[in-house]
Amino acid sequence: MGRVWAERIVDVKLFHYLDSSHQGPLRTDRYRTQALQLTRPPGAVYSAKTTISCRTCGHRVSYQVLSVLAARLRWTLWILLAVASTAAAVWGLVLMFGNDQPVARGEDPPGVWSLMLGLALLAAFSLLLMTETGISGPGVRRTARPHSLRPVADEPDTGALTCQHCGHQEPVDGDGYLRMRQHECRT
Repeated sequence: MGRVWAERIVDVKLFHYLDSSHQGPLRTDRYRTQALQLTRPPGAVYSAKTTISCRTCGHRVSYQVLSVLAARLRWTLWILLAVASTAAAVWGLVLMFGNDQPVARGEDPPGVWSLMLGLALLAAFSLLLMTETGISGPGVRRTARPHSLRPVADEPDTGALTCQHCGHQEPVDGDGYLRMRQHECRT
């Protein structure tokens, strides 16, 4: 996530689900993407509603965009809660291994619940921390249909499509396959 939450202008892509295809156990989902820039509200404002019009279907999708300060505060909250969860898990370990008294049959060792709860909460808060963009709405934390929104910084390098005959290349994006199919090969 890194710097995405700290910037005033955030480059994002709106994904519109097109269809799925199945080949044996493999399922492929196709999306069309739309590059956008979202501007965070001024620092004194906590958040602002932004409505995006999808070029593929024409529907309007609403998102809440946090200010830079609010996004940093939310990110800090997830860090603090993850640290507190780690402390609870460590405390559970201390209780489990620091106790020399035998545990009666059928009883849980002291600290086991603190350890399990701490680890579960650590996993949850770490996931929230990793997916925090300072933007709330459909498809922000996980892929949704028909629309998802992702910061550009989260996208893996997808490479390019290359024509086997002439070497023509198209970037792999929402329309890359279509452009490659429409490409007129010179050989």
